[in-house]
Amino acid sequence: MYIIVVGGGKIGLHLSKYLIDNGHEVLVLEKDPLRCERIAEELGHVVFRGDGCEAANLEAAGAARADILIATTGDDEDNLVACQVSKHRFEVPRTISIINDPRNETLFKKLGVNVTVSATRIILSQIEHLLPEHPLVHLLSLEGPGLEMVSVRVPKDMGVDGKRLGDVLLPTGSFVSLVISKEGKPQTPAEDLVLMAGDEIVVVTPPESQESLRVVLTGDQVETRR
Repeated sequence: MYIIVVGGGKIGLHLSKYLIDNGHEVLVLEKDPLRCERIAEELGHVVFRGDGCEAANLEAAGAARADILIATTGDDEDNLVACQVSKHRFEVPRTISIINDPRNETLFKKLGVNVTVSATRIILSQIEHLLPEHPLVHLLSLEGPGLEMVSVRVPKDMGVDGKRLGDVLLPTGSFVSLVISKEGKPQTPAEDLVLMAGDEIVVVTPPESQESLRVVLTGDQVETRR
């Protein structure tokens, strides 16, 4: 594959090295001359000095034949522009972007970026797994249909504790894909499966239904301040 990496910082540099080591053709677009020198020293002549947001630079980098463009700069606006220009001007099949501010993730998806990676969100998800006050944890954003995969841990004597899965009324568009018992045993989500406190329920759901889903499965309603 021919892959263009926009941004030659630490992420872009190490990612490019990994891709090259795995046999891919890579070109790094970086506008900082000092970074360009460092990349050239470490990776050879795989760096092009220029702003990856500008169509002229993407054209010179061969975006018209690229299979993937990966935006890794520290500026979400630059990453989004690079993905948009490469997709709509040069018809790059797939775009991937680092997201520095997780609040921008929805915008990136709405504007057609194929894959988004938020380090902040990944770290928060790991922390939330350890905190009982965060019963709903984001696991994965599914490409295409605008769905999220989340996990919900069943609290004791609340929500669906002791109920049959078939009796649980989930929000529209949500469905259970897996139930992991409190002992760590995966269980098929059958209608007669009785859910117990400590079980982890993995659900595919639209983003807008996550709060309703949390209330259904945990019974925990957050009071609205007046």
